[in-house]
Amino acid sequence: MSRPSDLTTELTLQIRNLVLEGKKYLEIQKELEIPANTWDAWVYKDYKDFRKDLNSWRKERLIKKSERLSEEILDLNYYKEDSKIDADLLRIKQRESEFVRNTLGKEDYSTRQEHTGKDGEPLKINVIQYGDNNSTPVSAEELPTTDTTSTTEV
Repeated sequence: MSRPSDLTTELTLQIRNLVLEGKKYLEIQKELEIPANTWDAWVYKDYKDFRKDLNSWRKERLIKKSERLSEEILDLNYYKEDSKIDADLLRIKQRESEFVRNTLGKEDYSTRQEHTGKDGEPLKINVIQYGDNNSTPVSAEELPTTDTTSTTEV
């Protein structure tokens, strides 16, 4: 194989597959005969979205590993020989799996959180007026809204 000088679609797919297999970047460079300075330039300049793709593929690999671990957790027998549950093992693996899913896979696994006031009421916001010791609670619904869809050119 000759040394690649351009990041072709075929080469990109080869790199992706190797990243998903868990290969280290140096191993990939060696296997595909990509010079270190070429690889580094692609990453530094984000040539053809290379850096973004590398991060995306690494994330994809970790999510897949986390999902496999979750499957293992659900399928494992946590009973010791004396028929008691090994709670420590279960807790450690479950926490790690939840961490990876909730941080790297938040689009698919995170739960939505809404903030409200007491008993589900709208939030009360104290507007502080400097120089005035009296501030009155204002409902969030009473606050002015900003139209973020319009733009003004300068």
